[in-house]
Amino acid sequence: TKPATTKPPTTTTLPKPKPVSKGCLAALQQLFNGTELNLAQAWPFIANSAWSLDAMGNYGACVADRAPGLVPFRFCVLDGSKHAITSGICIPEACDPSGIGVATLADDVEDLEQILGPEKSEELHLPELVGVLKGLPQDTAVYCGRHKQTPLDAGGVVMIIIIVILMSLAAAQSYIEHRKHLDLTDEERAFLEYENESLDQPLAINADGSRAIRAQRNRRQGKFAFVLKCWSLRDNLKELMSSNPKRTLRSLDGLRAISMFIIILGHTINFQLPGFLGFDNPAIITHELRTWTMQFVAAASFAVDTFYFLSGLLTAYVLIRKINKSGRSPPISLSVALRYLRLTPLLAFLVGLYAGLFKFFGQGPLWFRFVDEINDCKTYWWTNLLYINNFYPVNYKEQCIPWAWYLANDFQFFVFGMIILWLYNKTKMGAYIASTLMALCGLVATSALAVHYDIELTNKQATSQNYLYDKPYTRSSPYGIGLLTAFFVSSHMDKLKSMSNGLGHALTLFSVAVISFIVYIVANFNWDAKDPNWSSNAQLAYVGGCRFVFSLALAVLVMTCSSGHGSVANWVLTLPVWEPFAKLTFGAYLIHPMLIRFVYYQRTQLFHFDPVESASLYLGFLTAAYILGVVLFVLVEMPAANLTKALTSRR
Repeated sequence: TKPATTKPPTTTTLPKPKPVSKGCLAALQQLFNGTELNLAQAWPFIANSAWSLDAMGNYGACVADRAPGLVPFRFCVLDGSKHAITSGICIPEACDPSGIGVATLADDVEDLEQILGPEKSEELHLPELVGVLKGLPQDTAVYCGRHKQTPLDAGGVVMIIIIVILMSLAAAQSYIEHRKHLDLTDEERAFLEYENESLDQPLAINADGSRAIRAQRNRRQGKFAFVLKCWSLRDNLKELMSSNPKRTLRSLDGLRAISMFIIILGHTINFQLPGFLGFDNPAIITHELRTWTMQFVAAASFAVDTFYFLSGLLTAYVLIRKINKSGRSPPISLSVALRYLRLTPLLAFLVGLYAGLFKFFGQGPLWFRFVDEINDCKTYWWTNLLYINNFYPVNYKEQCIPWAWYLANDFQFFVFGMIILWLYNKTKMGAYIASTLMALCGLVATSALAVHYDIELTNKQATSQNYLYDKPYTRSSPYGIGLLTAFFVSSHMDKLKSMSNGLGHALTLFSVAVISFIVYIVANFNWDAKDPNWSSNAQLAYVGGCRFVFSLALAVLVMTCSSGHGSVANWVLTLPVWEPFAKLTFGAYLIHPMLIRFVYYQRTQLFHFDPVESASLYLGFLTAAYILGVVLFVLVEMPAANLTKALTSRR
């Protein structure tokens, strides 16, 4: 037999670093006449570079047109640690470090130092620049230019066509309604205005004009007219502004609207942080997190738990009333399908808008970050439409519309909720047990994962986002408690209403106190990762249990308000002004992060922490989100809901 041959071990040959750019070095040397400093040539390089980490320099002055014969410049951003470190530098156009890396640029500058000598290098701040370049992490990339996307691709064309079609449908229906209104008599027009009736209901007026009654039309409405009616701006706006003051759970409107206001506030601040845009004074963040005002902003994530609680509560409360009337629960498959049709049209439209059009309307040295986020939709857009984007992709930063993880959780909760409500129709005790287990799942899963991954308040934030923050099994407590609250309110409303005012007010105050405690206790934490003033066990206890306790307190507040014992809290939450804002929360939630990114990533400077600037930006984003929310409501959300409702009712 032949002796066994041994294969030589395989070796991996690392690519050789790219050589120093000689064209760049020549351009830098051209900034000088011999050994004398030529300020006209070198001033953009000196004045418009950052010369430090977490600074941008002067983008506008760097890329401004220069006189013929002078060295042209380009502006580059040194981007490291997943956007956590940002520094801007103004360099000659011949220096193109894109794809070469920071090390090559540092070598260029060091070579220039040797040529010029110490004195001239100091005048140009070259040692500081070398220090910045060498202080950047290994994963630092270099992005040069304004990153403007000019050629409109197929996705952009498709979205423009869809927008034109939606606007044309609404315009056509408005014209038809206008023509119908012109054909009405004065009596018919007065009836419509007084009774707030639809133009599609023909009228019969008594001979004396004393009373108007509706008459049924014998002919059927055409299919096209039937579809077109779903885009009636008049009817959709009337639905938005309609109000029902006799509803038992009117306080939920206030909770929904206020929670959305808080979420937009939280994102206004959060997207300024390193990892998105960044501060030029990042050290102040730790100090600000200990203030009471900023802690309110930092606790905005509890507003998301409020929405999960409300989702479970409303789903169960509405369906229990149907079960009590009909004696049977609606089919699970049909309910899930209708829920899908309720959520998906607006989500799909905004995924297309985000991926197809947003990137063509901005530019700037940091615009590449927005384009990179948008490009993830090319790979993962379908995960949003299947509501699995909270699991795949695993990395939150790779998701298409990353904030849509909330909708994936909510849809998955709805499926479990429908199963529990089917069980409720069979055995109420079984539904109570299943809902309790769902509530406890969030408590146990969050605590176990926090211990497993060693997630505390100051460390492993990326791990927390990917494995803890956006997963249904860690956020299920509010939904489960919402289901339990609906069961209790539906069965024991008489007992709640018969409760003494003193006890009702005491429970309301207690619930508000517990919510405030959960939100503000962290202001006592020093946010020092090296020397925290809370023990690891204390941090893990808060991370694991805060959402569960918050949801229990919220349940008590809703029960006291719905039974008329909420005192001032109930008065505030049931103000009529909240109802239209509550109806717009879906569109406002989906559109506002796009607006924030669109504005922030066109900045040419990092943020300098300033509460006044943040407040101004917040008011602008809040206003814009709800204005666009109205547009989305009448053109996309309500037409889809009208069409789904009409089609199912015609079965």
